[in-house]
Amino acid sequence: MPQREAGSLPLETRRVQSHAGQDAAGPVPRARRHAAAGRSASIVTNRRQFNFRYRFAAHFIETFRNWYGPLHQAFKVLSPADAAGFDSDLTDLLNRHNRAGSGSLVVPSEYLEVIIVR
Repeated sequence: MPQREAGSLPLETRRVQSHAGQDAAGPVPRARRHAAAGRSASIVTNRRQFNFRYRFAAHFIETFRNWYGPLHQAFKVLSPADAAGFDSDLTDLLNRHNRAGSGSLVVPSEYLEVIIVR
């Protein structure tokens, strides 16, 4: 089962293939190339944390399935059986990382803030 780490949440990729053409180096090397080409004066990066807050895992999945393009597209291309399995995998993942207990869902997520000054 191929995985990659994103903050503290392992992203399972066995059901959906990644998009071709994505910059595998990620945002920091891309931003540094931008600066090295003389297109920016400075680059500052900060690790930040955001807490996803939803009523429960199914509410999170429903919201992202309807409104977040990559997850919407992932469900769109899966067979009904694979979509059900993906839903189950996401539910398990969210529940494992839930910090709120059984009454609601709070899942911490780390992201990288990149500030580029021209």
